[in-house]
Amino acid sequence: MIRCLVFCALAVSAQAATTITLRPSNSTPNSGDAYNASANPTTNFGNSGALVVSGTGGTNSLGAFASLLKFDLSVVTSALDATYGAGSWTLDSLQIQLTAATPNNPSFNDNAAGQVSLQWLQTDSWTEAGITWNGLSSVVAGGSESVGTLAYNGANSGSTTYALNSSPGFLADLTSGGVASFYLSAADPSVSMVINSRNFGTAANRPALIIVASPEPSRVLLLFCGLGSLWLRRKRG
Repeated sequence: MIRCLVFCALAVSAQAATTITLRPSNSTPNSGDAYNASANPTTNFGNSGALVVSGTGGTNSLGAFASLLKFDLSVVTSALDATYGAGSWTLDSLQIQLTAATPNNPSFNDNAAGQVSLQWLQTDSWTEAGITWNGLSSVVAGGSESVGTLAYNGANSGSTTYALNSSPGFLADLTSGGVASFYLSAADPSVSMVINSRNFGTAANRPALIIVASPEPSRVLLLFCGLGSLWLRRKRG
């Protein structure tokens, strides 16, 4: 019996997790991103090659900026269901990868280190080509859940991967294969961050959502304990 338990424990620990990286391009369906500027409240910036987050205390005093991102999770859900069985997997970790950019646009504040808030949004009806600063408040008011605070180092280049917390809303989107929207905003007034958007020419430098999942422990345990018991019975026989 002890050997069986050891066998089960080793089998469960040996199960490899699956990592899936979502990195939308400017033509990926059901995806999008855009920045919004308080100084231009009715202007849409969805076609920009950059996303911007800045507090009201930005170095150039050019106002506040916030950004939205949208990821289609259906490809992730389908892949995990195909690998482990429909709904027979669990989320291990969630990360977002962002690539810093030099704020060459004169309407952007200079990059400055600080805290950036990342929230999952209930509302996914916003569009990259339509969202403005004036429309942002209604999107956020539709409901949000914090998934983390990013410690931005003020860099003008380089990719950084930030660990996120999951949330009930995001898990529901992932389980159903839906769309997940995120809101990036300044968590302190001095932070200012410019990053590449999905319109950026180099694919590896576009925003990416990284999802790691593995089979449900209970199902794996039952499977391998059953195999372990069968192995013991044959050995004794």
